[in-house]
Amino acid sequence: MRKKRGAIKSRGEAGTAGALRRYFHGKPYVVLKDVALNQVLEVERSELTSEEFDYYRAASLDFLICLDDECQSFELALEVDSELHDSPAQARKDSIKNRLCIGAGLPLLRVTSQDSVLRRHAPILDYILNAYFGEKAIAELRAKGKVSPEEEFFQQFKETSKIQVRLMQRGLFSPVLVFGLTDKAAQNAFWWQVVERLIDHGDADKSGQRYWCATTEVRILRGASTNHPVFHVERTVRLRDPNPEYNVPGVHGWDIAKELSKFLCFHYIESEWTPE
Repeated sequence: MRKKRGAIKSRGEAGTAGALRRYFHGKPYVVLKDVALNQVLEVERSELTSEEFDYYRAASLDFLICLDDECQSFELALEVDSELHDSPAQARKDSIKNRLCIGAGLPLLRVTSQDSVLRRHAPILDYILNAYFGEKAIAELRAKGKVSPEEEFFQQFKETSKIQVRLMQRGLFSPVLVFGLTDKAAQNAFWWQVVERLIDHGDADKSGQRYWCATTEVRILRGASTNHPVFHVERTVRLRDPNPEYNVPGVHGWDIAKELSKFLCFHYIESEWTPE
């Protein structure tokens, strides 16, 4: 008999735990680790097959985000999937857990270790959480009639915005700023143009998980010569959809892939482009 080392079982979980700590620092939420599924969801034996009910009683949630209120109300569940989740047996278990959480009204997101770490300083998990809480805030405003019923929450990676600010300090302008310059200044100004070339929802893999593929091109143009870029870069991202059955409002796999491919373009421009 011996004590186990701790609650963290893999590098992926360690990365996710660190990302969640940073994200929720100073916010009114509590992050719990390895919470038994039957402590979160109430399921009658008659609602499941024998196999499903046995799994329900034995399963746990990797991370559970709760409101920091009197009863720690359940807000969001987060599963960290390794490559082991690609097996048919594990995919079956994941499908049961997805269905149970969705049926009980508990938002469930699935991420990989790649989503929890900084991919060239782009925190993908932060982006996913911002999408969830941003859409939730917009939904509350919609319910109060303070914004249009069609209003949605969209964002770009914070690091993309930071890079764009630094590029503008080096003399590379956004299209909006170029059109605000005088005619003479605009003729010699460098500016960027973003072209979204492809957003494709691929077929499901052997585990039933779907992926999004997005390709973005960013061109650097000078003046009105839009047909002859002085510099261009194209990046493609293939990203597993973190939103099973699309049960979590605001979290769109296609949007994450698109914004990540755009970020990678600007990251390359910052390191490689210099004004002529």
